[in-house]
Amino acid sequence: MPATPANRGQRRWKPLLRSFRLQSLALLAVIVGLDYWPVLLRGMVPLPMDVVFGFPLFASIAGSHPVNGHHAEMGDLVSGVYALHLQAAGAVSAGTLGLWNAHLLAGQPFFGAYASGMLYPLNWLYYALPTHLAWALLYPVRMLLAAWFMALFVRSLGASRTGSVVSGLAYGFSGFLLTWSGWPQVDAALWLPLICLAIQKVWERPTPRRAALVALALAPPLLVGHPQTEAYVLAMAALFALWRVLTPVRGDRWFSVRLLGLLLLAGVLALLVVAVQLLPAQEWIGLTTRATQNRGGNHLARVQSLGVVSRDTRGTPNSAGILIPEGATYLGMLPLLAAPFALMWARRRDVVLFVGSGLTAALVAYGAGPLFRTSTRLPVFGRLPTWRVEYLSQFCLAVLAGLGVTVLQRLARERRLRAPQRTGWWAALVVEALVGAVALRHLSDNTLKPVRWFRGPTSSVLLLLVVLVLLTPVVLSRLPRSTAAAAVLGLVAVDLLSYGYGHVPFVRPRDVYPQPRAFAELAARDHGVYRVTSVSGTYITNLELAYGLATPSGVGYQIRTVAPLLTGLGSALSGYVLDAKKIV
Repeated sequence: MPATPANRGQRRWKPLLRSFRLQSLALLAVIVGLDYWPVLLRGMVPLPMDVVFGFPLFASIAGSHPVNGHHAEMGDLVSGVYALHLQAAGAVSAGTLGLWNAHLLAGQPFFGAYASGMLYPLNWLYYALPTHLAWALLYPVRMLLAAWFMALFVRSLGASRTGSVVSGLAYGFSGFLLTWSGWPQVDAALWLPLICLAIQKVWERPTPRRAALVALALAPPLLVGHPQTEAYVLAMAALFALWRVLTPVRGDRWFSVRLLGLLLLAGVLALLVVAVQLLPAQEWIGLTTRATQNRGGNHLARVQSLGVVSRDTRGTPNSAGILIPEGATYLGMLPLLAAPFALMWARRRDVVLFVGSGLTAALVAYGAGPLFRTSTRLPVFGRLPTWRVEYLSQFCLAVLAGLGVTVLQRLARERRLRAPQRTGWWAALVVEALVGAVALRHLSDNTLKPVRWFRGPTSSVLLLLVVLVLLTPVVLSRLPRSTAAAAVLGLVAVDLLSYGYGHVPFVRPRDVYPQPRAFAELAARDHGVYRVTSVSGTYITNLELAYGLATPSGVGYQIRTVAPLLTGLGSALSGYVLDAKKIV
């Protein structure tokens, strides 16, 4: 008999419900929701408002706005990033693109200044919702997208469902994405797995339609407004694309040529899509004072590498002297221990790429060896802060973690392991245990400040022991397949949730930029003639932008030809902070 409409509907929906894309998205959404439940259930806003209340201007009202001040340095979020989104939302609501910012310094471009990210797709949420609500919702959205894109990419490489989700969790909750969340760096970094996924799909079947998807994946990070992170994202994407071009399909002599042509076409198309933002930004960057500052070679100290086992993100430096967010590199204990097993992955070329890229990024970030010295002499990259490239090592480690988990699952499913496989499995765990013990010993020796046990070295030691026991052949091989997968995912989720929860303090919406009496009176007297500024630390710089006031100083990207106007009146940062004695 012909199928009924109901049966046809069931045949259509059942494969979709069973698909990895939907299942992984649902699972990751639940875990991310647990991390940001105050936002989703109570309407709280992740914003360190205590940074504002610590200044004299707010002394009279600070007591009526309870905040949590136990966190790392996040002044830029309240003094710059949030204020830029306020301005952008105001410009769009007025029916303009906000081409000029008359409120900051001596006036400067706004749309062309790039940092505003007005065309960045996720920022469109600010134009549809109140700023505090859009700000709060984008925290879990960024984490979810980063984790999901990574899970899909690692799955496309051939990893198991469990391994792919482990990679997604490790990347979405990684030290870089967690501690820089809110800054434009994360908005650029979260798209790298999607770009690599699109390149992988073109490699599997080179068609113009799939090449167009590469262009669409490349466009968002180019609109974010953080050239440094964008440069590293594009470098890794270009390296992966070149690696795929050099991995031709057997029997097709012209495969590499077609693939290279399609990928170049995708790059050109992406540049055309974002040219309306990139062209004015390119001119503006050349006029700023930062364009003349060579910050290449600014690497992390070797001791900062202990961040890979440190779970403390409160304070900078944290309890072990690790800079936060610069040195936050934790991805979870199980992903860290599973990653070396990727060396047993069948497709060795992929492992070589990610191991080589990750090690290179780490050596450059920590200033080790000839690779670091070479990086400081490269065009463009030689002028960027070297330590930022450490982000790529976290990306590669997250990929290897998913491949390593897949290898362990396949070993556990074999009923009779060959002697070399079993010996190698145990040997790898013993080596990891010894290396982990040495790293945790150094971490414990460097921990001089008191810290809660679940953020200190004690928790790292406990997690190391639990993961080592779980990954042994005796335990992993005897657990049912579904039980082992649940144990792996549960352990990673608990580890990373306890590591990341509350990194940015949550405040009530009414505690976001409350009105001090002085600002209210100044706004009433101002008829568009005056500019207001903080002198000698009366309040945090740039705060005028959040209250609709104009300022002659502020921290922004000062243009070189305007800089002499304020030279000698204060301290030069990205802009200027005025000082009473120098003014007198």
